[in-house]
Amino acid sequence: LPCPAISNKMSNYFQLKKQPKATGISPIIREHGVPEEMNILTDGCLIDLCGVTLMWRTAMGLEHGPSDTIMRERRHALNEKAPQCPVNFLTLHFRSKSAASTEESLREPWAYLRCGHIYSNHDWKAGTGEDNAHRTCPMCLVPSPYIRLELGQERGFFIDNGELTHAFMPCGHVTTERTTQYWRKVKIPHMATEWVPRCPFCSSPLDPTTPMVKLIFN
Repeated sequence: LPCPAISNKMSNYFQLKKQPKATGISPIIREHGVPEEMNILTDGCLIDLCGVTLMWRTAMGLEHGPSDTIMRERRHALNEKAPQCPVNFLTLHFRSKSAASTEESLREPWAYLRCGHIYSNHDWKAGTGEDNAHRTCPMCLVPSPYIRLELGQERGFFIDNGELTHAFMPCGHVTTERTTQYWRKVKIPHMATEWVPRCPFCSSPLDPTTPMVKLIFN
């Protein structure tokens, strides 16, 4: 598992970087370096390379996450629940790749990310000219972005091999609860001016108020 101390070390580094000089490098860092930091890679540490953030995983660390076989089993387990869309009356299907036909795309799961209710792609209760960023869930009437769900594919970003029950907001990547709880706390450089939590699968900044949601299957 990624070392829990990483968040503390990175937060110390963030505090130092909040007061940059015109040169772009804090004089404290230039003279003394970052306290309690070292140049030895440990499982789960993040490496910032001029705007590109890498994550280092060891073979032992990856053993705590899902194997390719387990990821396929988790996807099959979701499909075996036969989730239904209460609007289009379709059985939804999680695919490992993007839909190849119109019929397959109709069965792709979409979700209202404020409440977690899952549907197929529909336009019921969608106002004229209304985009998917401002929709209302037909079941609970909660205003919410309406996003197509996509399974997280990179197993190195998973913290455990549990069931796929949660999704990041606003991108809709589906993963385990522990994985969403972990990444919502990890701040990554954004536009060279701030540090924000991001989805590890697509690098989208997470919603500051609702970074993740538990999915509700009908």
